[in-house]
Amino acid sequence: MRVRMTIQRAPGALLRALLLSLLTATVGSAQTVPSLDATRTWSFQDLYELGQQRNSDLLQSHLAVDGLRWERLAAYGALLPKVTAGLDYGRSERTLTTYEDPNGEIREQPEQTIRATSSNLSLGLSQRLFAGFANTAGLRRALLAEADVTGADRQQLKQLRHDLRKAAHAVLAARGQLETEQTLLEERGRQLELARVRLQVGKGTDLDVLQMEIDVGRQQVSVEASNRSLHSAWDKLALLLGAEPGPPGQLDMEFTIFEPTWLEETLVTQALENREDLASGRRIQEQRHLQTVEARAGFLPTLDLRLSHSRSEQRSGYEAWEPYPANYGNSASLSLALPVFQGFSTTNAWQSSRIQERRQALVLDQLERQVRAEIREALASVKSAWAQSRYTESNLELSRRSLGLERERYRLGLSSLLQVQSAEATWRQAENENLTQRLTFRDRLAELELAVGATIGTP
Repeated sequence: MRVRMTIQRAPGALLRALLLSLLTATVGSAQTVPSLDATRTWSFQDLYELGQQRNSDLLQSHLAVDGLRWERLAAYGALLPKVTAGLDYGRSERTLTTYEDPNGEIREQPEQTIRATSSNLSLGLSQRLFAGFANTAGLRRALLAEADVTGADRQQLKQLRHDLRKAAHAVLAARGQLETEQTLLEERGRQLELARVRLQVGKGTDLDVLQMEIDVGRQQVSVEASNRSLHSAWDKLALLLGAEPGPPGQLDMEFTIFEPTWLEETLVTQALENREDLASGRRIQEQRHLQTVEARAGFLPTLDLRLSHSRSEQRSGYEAWEPYPANYGNSASLSLALPVFQGFSTTNAWQSSRIQERRQALVLDQLERQVRAEIREALASVKSAWAQSRYTESNLELSRRSLGLERERYRLGLSSLLQVQSAEATWRQAENENLTQRLTFRDRLAELELAVGATIGTP
């Protein structure tokens, strides 16, 4: 007996230990999330693939899709027949001590015990053969609901791509800003050395050296602030990817601008095909139609089929259970039910469904117009950003040339330190404006792709 109990309990204990180890491993892996490798160069495809594995919003969306399999199975089950089975085994015992004589008097008799055993087995099958297409409409509605959740999962994937682009663009812009400030710091250092040399040969003043030392210190502060902005942008990117903050790495991504020559109607056509909200609106429209079909089915008759087989056996005395009783019976029925009058409830449900169907058609039409307006606005924003970038690039080139000339004149003693500082300030502003405009262009391009619902690439 002791050995048998050990055998019975061992699988349960082993299963509990296995579940505990899996739970511990899961919790540990959820708490220990590595940071992004700062020693490698990340492409956008690398970030996108990592985001698909770690982004919490996307993982939750995947779980919603996985949970649909049982709802789909239940929808198919509504079309299958219902099968029932019954088993019954009973024992009865009755003890008699009196009896009724022919004159109706109750008389005593020796105690007599009557025992009986009954065994019953039944099988039944029922199937609704016709219900006004309500069952098939219910199945289709379940499949549409599944498509809605799957569409939401695809939209979450597109949103992740959009968010990753904007986060990566912010990192590229922050790194560009840092490089600008570092370049300016190096140049300020060279200017400081030049001011000291000029002071030694009698062509400069102590005030020039002091001013350059102050400018170098200020520029070091600007470099540190830009470095902090880069770390902040990188941490936001890591958070989006489900990773821990860490030192920033390198990104290998397009950060250039180009002339947007897409045709608005072409982008609208792509949006009508790829937008998940439009696809969801069409599915809702079909669901409203199916609800109308189901409501109209209330006017139609229903046809049901029922089959049953039963076996039973009664025996005197206490007998063992009989798995296959000797007496049996079979029955089959086909019933047709026609709803004649139900207090206008069916008519009300049908008319309400028709109104909801028409209302959804208006909503879908409005949504398509809204999509067209969004594409028009997003495309205009991209074109505007490109047009403005032409001016910022021209201003940057002019300010760069002006700064070069002022520095050369200062080296030759033909210009003052104040003029060089003024040219540097102009160049820095032009550099920042051009960088900001590139960031604006790439971000608006990402917004346009999200509005279209697909990657549109370079025209």
